[in-house]
Amino acid sequence: MLENHVYTGRLVWNRLDFREAKLGEGPVVRRAEDDWIEAERRHEALIPDEAFMRVQAELARRAKAGGTKRRSSQRRSYLLRGIVHCGTGHNPLRMHGKARKGITYYACAYRISYGDKAAEALGHGKWQYVREDMLLEQIDRFFATNIFGPTRLAAFRSQHRELAREVVATGAQERERIQRQLADIDTRIERQIAAIEAGVEPGLVRARIDALKTERTNIATALAALTPTPASSDGVLDIGEACEILDGLPDLTAELANADDELRRRVYDAFQLAVELDRNKGQIRLKALVSSAFTEATDLQALVANGAIAGAGFEPATFGL
Repeated sequence: MLENHVYTGRLVWNRLDFREAKLGEGPVVRRAEDDWIEAERRHEALIPDEAFMRVQAELARRAKAGGTKRRSSQRRSYLLRGIVHCGTGHNPLRMHGKARKGITYYACAYRISYGDKAAEALGHGKWQYVREDMLLEQIDRFFATNIFGPTRLAAFRSQHRELAREVVATGAQERERIQRQLADIDTRIERQIAAIEAGVEPGLVRARIDALKTERTNIATALAALTPTPASSDGVLDIGEACEILDGLPDLTAELANADDELRRRVYDAFQLAVELDRNKGQIRLKALVSSAFTEATDLQALVANGAIAGAGFEPATFGL
């Protein structure tokens, strides 16, 4: 009640983003005020604007002084957010981070979306989760063996043909992701236009529309630049090129193990690391995309400095749970 504008007679909507919460992938997110839409007309106020603003100022003062504990509007930072997926009896579904008693977990939301019976029928159970520290041990092992280690070329050659097809599919998935971003921006622009048509002063939302259009142009440019992964005539990536890239990578196993979380995450993103959990098979599967941008790297910072990822092959590994 202390933070709800409706008691001042103002009707405001589009304040909260429920998209990830409905999928069980995160909390309800409070949108920036620029995204809010306010009706032109007001109903009878129960609280004067002046009193409401004084309360907001007092809440902010107490929060700053530590006198009032309020839930932070910022998300908790999870090192493997968006990387870990559950494939226990169903198509891979992103697992969302949770923390309890100082331990970080990643949990699957399949049961939340489809119900207890559906989850149990797949051998999924009501709860499906995995500890982050256990995953990090396997990820370090994966990088040490399949990307930086001496057996990387042999491992890649043995599984090259099977996984080359997945590289092509990944490029298609990336294009689909960007297309969804474009559709989301178009929807947000339409909301702002609808607000104008509903009577909101155009000047209040014009800047937001311009910013969204600029963002849309940048994303559309990225989509246009996204080309299919290079492949040989038979649709399989050139194994010589992939092995040359792998062979050019220095052994950064120790450096990665000692890196802070921020740099670790940049490395994972640069290699497009993906982790899939399958409790039914008792396996954790890891994949990473190597890039020609990495051939000149001498340390982790140089390894992730170039954001252009030109796919050259996947390094697969499967570990037992």
